[in-house]
Amino acid sequence: RPAVPATRVERGQSIEITLAAPPPPPEVPLAVFELWRSARIIALFKPAGLHSVPGRTGGSVAEVLAEREPAQKAVAADRGECGLLQRLDRDTSGVLIAARDDETYAQVREAMRAQQVEKWYLAIVGGRMAEARSIDIPLARRQKRVVAARRYDRPLPARTECTPLDGGRHWSLVLARSRTGAPHQIRAHLSLLGFPLLGDALYGGLPAPAAGRQGTLLHALRVQVPGLADVSAPIPPDFARAYAALRREG
Repeated sequence: RPAVPATRVERGQSIEITLAAPPPPPEVPLAVFELWRSARIIALFKPAGLHSVPGRTGGSVAEVLAEREPAQKAVAADRGECGLLQRLDRDTSGVLIAARDDETYAQVREAMRAQQVEKWYLAIVGGRMAEARSIDIPLARRQKRVVAARRYDRPLPARTECTPLDGGRHWSLVLARSRTGAPHQIRAHLSLLGFPLLGDALYGGLPAPAAGRQGTLLHALRVQVPGLADVSAPIPPDFARAYAALRREG
């Protein structure tokens, strides 16, 4: 029978303890897939809605990589990110690369610090961008956001080059290119230019079309590491549906 705290155990009695079942592991979407690999690099597709590295909720690309490639846990093991060399925000889709050994990890991280690694993004923004724009305003963290750095900040170097590819009356499809990697850089720079991403309420963006992705309309299209990797990620259906809906609206 169930015991109460004051129950005395007598000789010959047995005690049975029922433990609560452990919580189930976080549910990870199955949309993560390998784009390319070499002896030194693995490139993966990250869907929107999934963290790059373990967070407070949900699964992550790092967890998927650890399950599929257990040896990755030993790469830059002190970071616990299975060798991932960059991060994408939860609502951003696209290509993520991971080093397959510590030497490659250190080499690529140094190339990133030297601004030798180039990244391209597709972005759908509010407003009509009529011509190519570039911005090199340094950024600084402000709680959940990054903003233009001030004199008393520790600035994060950031430069983004933007080329409009298509657009309508109130939106533009933009190719953004960068060699720097400040957190939220593309989101913050587009907002500072006056063209916040659709679906990006944190940086002043209007809602995304109901027909497509319900989140930030940003896709990491391509990553190029000189001498090691040049990988592109296909445009996912939710991004394509949002673009198609905007084109129909004009």
